[in-house]
Amino acid sequence: MPPKILDRHYKIRPSTDHRAKFQAGRPTHLRDLAVDKKNIMRKTEVIPKTIVFGVFKRTKKGCHFFMKHHVERHLQRCLNKLQYWADTNGFRFSTSKTVCIHFCRLLKPHLDPELSLNGMPIPVVEETKFLGLIIDHKLSFIPHLHDLKEKCLKAINLLRVVAHTSWGADQQTLLHLYRFLIRSKLDYGCIVYGSARPSYLKILDPIHNHALCLCLGAFRTSPAVNLCVQATEPPLALKCKKLALQYCLKLSANTNNPAYNAVWLKK
Repeated sequence: MPPKILDRHYKIRPSTDHRAKFQAGRPTHLRDLAVDKKNIMRKTEVIPKTIVFGVFKRTKKGCHFFMKHHVERHLQRCLNKLQYWADTNGFRFSTSKTVCIHFCRLLKPHLDPELSLNGMPIPVVEETKFLGLIIDHKLSFIPHLHDLKEKCLKAINLLRVVAHTSWGADQQTLLHLYRFLIRSKLDYGCIVYGSARPSYLKILDPIHNHALCLCLGAFRTSPAVNLCVQATEPPLALKCKKLALQYCLKLSANTNNPAYNAVWLKK
């Protein structure tokens, strides 16, 4: 890179203070630039607190919802501020990747919110994928459980081939493959989708039991408890609780985490 470009410096000034100083030609400073812009966005409070706490208020009898048009107006103001911040700082939100989900369990017909971004209406969908999790409008996680089951069935087919009786792998190798190929998929996001009904979570139990049968060479009619004991693998429900407790303990050591107040702060 030419020396003239390397001598160039860039500064970020959200108000009157120079937040950071960056030099051209240094890729490591791009990470600092992104972090600094996140801090700027957090400090300017683009999203007002009324959006987070003003949608509903909790009472002794339950949750009391405000009128739909009030919530819709607050959300639209929030989107306008986000759009203004993005235009000011050189970012742009993709309208094709932006969707809206109305989380509710009302049986009677109701209207969905009408929101817009960049002058384009935001489509209201019943489910969407976020960080690998399929979230539906009722938070039942049934679509995610079915999708997770299909992914695990593909891995079980591979495990079935490796677990051949004449030339297949031994028991320890099969258990390692199970933990890497199947158990890792089941553990990812179990803290989130573990809040579903126990009857819905039983969709994944046949996957877990069938995989252990292949690893141990047991019969299909073998009790699931015996399979877990012999393979030293806890059931899915206990594993989910263990991961949730580990996350809570890890969260307790980091008070700067946004989820700290929601988990540990006394109400």
